[in-house]
Amino acid sequence: VKISVDGRDASCTGPDGDVWTVGDGMWSEGLHVAEIAVSNRIGNATVERRAFYVGKVPDVEKVTLRDDGMTLVGGKPFFPIGIYSVNKRDFNAYNWERAISDLKDGGFNLVHSYTAWPDPGFHAMTAKYGMKMWMQGHVPSKDPMFIDKYRNSPWIIAWYLGDDTSRNTTVNELFDREDNVRAIDPTRITTQADMHRPPFELYAPATDIYMPELYPLRCPTERENRQCVAVVSRTMREGVAAQARDPYGRPHGIWPIIQQFKGFVDWKRFPTPEEFYGMCFASIVHGAKGITLYTYGGYCDEKKKEFTYGVTGSEAVWTTTTNCMRRISSLIPVLVERTPPQPPPPVVLAGPRHDGVDGPSVTALCKVRDGVKYLFAVNSADAMVKASFAPNAVGDVEVLWENRRIAADATGRFVDVFKPLDVHVYRFPDKSKTPNKE
Repeated sequence: VKISVDGRDASCTGPDGDVWTVGDGMWSEGLHVAEIAVSNRIGNATVERRAFYVGKVPDVEKVTLRDDGMTLVGGKPFFPIGIYSVNKRDFNAYNWERAISDLKDGGFNLVHSYTAWPDPGFHAMTAKYGMKMWMQGHVPSKDPMFIDKYRNSPWIIAWYLGDDTSRNTTVNELFDREDNVRAIDPTRITTQADMHRPPFELYAPATDIYMPELYPLRCPTERENRQCVAVVSRTMREGVAAQARDPYGRPHGIWPIIQQFKGFVDWKRFPTPEEFYGMCFASIVHGAKGITLYTYGGYCDEKKKEFTYGVTGSEAVWTTTTNCMRRISSLIPVLVERTPPQPPPPVVLAGPRHDGVDGPSVTALCKVRDGVKYLFAVNSADAMVKASFAPNAVGDVEVLWENRRIAADATGRFVDVFKPLDVHVYRFPDKSKTPNKE
């Protein structure tokens, strides 16, 4: 075993079990990179590089994960509603304040910009409007701004360690990135985005947060495109299961990236409003601990004939996006509650029992806050479905945003009808908290 630090040989003693003690007194304050070379007598060898930092831990609110994967900022639950590629554009009159204030008003609380590392305006406006950020941190040992500035920003809650990770990064490289970032900054969580293709089950547990890229509207037929909500539901189930198999047993969360764009080569259209709502709420029903969108803007490349449009592509798309995000934002106090024991699954009374990828057509998630139950229900089938629910409801069940109520029967059951890809959110008193009048 040979160990060097910053290119200098480091004296070692050991091993004591699997611990080697590196000589004291040679480390100055700041960033250092250790190289550990190991070889045996028949020529097998490997070299690993690890970063570490001597000095104070950043004086910011510590970001961690609750044991169920919910993000905690300073110990308080935080449900992120984020968006990629926030930049100056014609939509915001090339003004950072308008861009960030519009997003804040639209229900978002988390922003990302691929190009804003050196732009002080981006960071100033996120601070002014209390927005959080997740920022690139692939190789912090080579980025002085990571050490000197952004590590000390109170608005950054997560480091982004990979984009399309399975396309350009091995699993070992991703774990190495995470080790190095944690050594330099133990105050934030780590994230990565991946296309969720095999071996996604190896990538999903490599960071605290897994961000599957859910862009299903690229199929050759509309029948397949209309399976988008079903695909999101299936992907979320697979991601949660993959994280649960983490051999280290640490908590993980999923912040899915929902498609709200068209362009590039394959994505011919935006999701319809019902497809978009369905994908967003299906991800929540199936375990999302946050939600993000791709993408804020787009780009035009005349030479390649590539044109991409995001949520700012038209007033209609912007309205659909912000209406949905505001609804989710209004429910954040409910969403951050721990998930209680769930009622029986919905029973389909009419229509298909399964969606287009053989998952259940109607799925639901029950949450409770302050003596009130909320039931999130999604139909992932491209067909009308009538379903029965047994959440132990009391009296009239309010259907949020629909100006209607449904009467629950004496057993706490009620029945409702779903249009294709429909979403209903129900609210009613928690029967277990209702005073006994007898």
